[in-house]
Amino acid sequence: MANYENLITEIVEAVGGAENITNAWHCVTRLRFELKDWGLLKGDKLDRIKGVLGKSIAGSQLQVIIGPTVADVYDQLCDKYHLTRQEAVDENLDAGGKLTVRAAINNAISALAESFIPIIPAVVASSFVSLIPTVLGPTMLKVLSAESDLYRLFTFVGNVGFYFLPVFMGWSAAKRFGASQILGIFIGAMLLHPTLIEITNSGVPFTVYGIPMYAASYASSTIPALLSVWAMSYIEKFFKKYIPHALHMVFVPLCTVLVMLPIALCLFGPLGTILGDKLAGFVLWVAGLGWLPRVLIGTIVGGVFIFAIMFGMHIPLFMIAIGVYTANGGSEGIIMPGMMLSVFALLGMEIGAFFKAKDAENKALCASYIVTHAVGGITEPAIFGIGVRYKTPLLMSCIGAACGAFFCQIFNVLEYTIVASSNLVAVTAFAGGPTKNFILGIIAIVISIVVAAVMTYLFGFKNEKDF
Repeated sequence: MANYENLITEIVEAVGGAENITNAWHCVTRLRFELKDWGLLKGDKLDRIKGVLGKSIAGSQLQVIIGPTVADVYDQLCDKYHLTRQEAVDENLDAGGKLTVRAAINNAISALAESFIPIIPAVVASSFVSLIPTVLGPTMLKVLSAESDLYRLFTFVGNVGFYFLPVFMGWSAAKRFGASQILGIFIGAMLLHPTLIEITNSGVPFTVYGIPMYAASYASSTIPALLSVWAMSYIEKFFKKYIPHALHMVFVPLCTVLVMLPIALCLFGPLGTILGDKLAGFVLWVAGLGWLPRVLIGTIVGGVFIFAIMFGMHIPLFMIAIGVYTANGGSEGIIMPGMMLSVFALLGMEIGAFFKAKDAENKALCASYIVTHAVGGITEPAIFGIGVRYKTPLLMSCIGAACGAFFCQIFNVLEYTIVASSNLVAVTAFAGGPTKNFILGIIAIVISIVVAAVMTYLFGFKNEKDF
């Protein structure tokens, strides 16, 4: 068991000392405290503790988000300060307390961050493995040919951490929501089964218990598995409650999976794709209203596109953009610029975080994010490792992308080349047309990077002074 003495000491000091703790217990990811004097709570200090992912206050409870290691932290907390141990609570979401929009959003982001953080090592490993064929392959140094065994080996291994994200998320989300982890893996694997992929690609209508299934691809996605496992956690608990204990081994997983099929495949799975279709149609409709609406919607696309990626809504937008690109004879200026600039704004966020980081470990992580992004075009580690984890940097990235997209809309900058990459080679997206367009595109990229970097450095970690 790891030693969490420093973490525990800092948490107790931030809550006003051991004598200020009336009661302490934990759930799946959070330490929970009842305090004698709330005036002694140092919230800002608690936010800055390395190992604390966030905090929330629900009624008379202070909840300190730790993550999957919370049980070990709690045990050591009780040992160190001689607190009375209590059983872990099953509920991960509190029924009590006033539910506000802000609280709901914070809970959703916290759940996403807490579920993704345990996956980061696999994603980082894949990121660096995938750099090998990128750098040594035929597009750069030409040391490895595309047909060589080493190139093929590093290519498919480097894709493992991304392609199987639904499986990893199924496990991690199940741990986060207190569900069976093997059933969480089962749900994630189901979304990637070759037969489901074949059904999706065939275009032939398919039903689940007579309910039409919306065709969608789940490779490299996270939200469909997260939402499905969240729903599964309640369904599994229901069957555990009402099925006799002697029959749990067989009938709880069986009934849970049978109920989850339409929920996962017809509701939560394709939800992002369905919303993406609606969003794509809305974007085109607004853009057709005139110059000012086009400028506004193009700017908004740049500002929110990272969220579209996270929720699986980007594919319909991209497909619509390709349709416009083809209809215009090889150019598009409403959706594609914002998409591209959101990627460069993420690079700016990584740079800002790198210069802001005081902790050597965080600085090294940020440096790895920059390298894997700039060279390999891999953005997931930064999105979740910095953006979702600390929340505010992601918003700073969105501001940077929106500024660059606004510049593109004002000067009618178009993309003439479809670039299927998120690394620095993506600058060629603005090539293929007039030289002026390419120069303006480069300026827009610089704007996105600089604004995101400066905003992240200045405002991204206002409660993370020890980042």
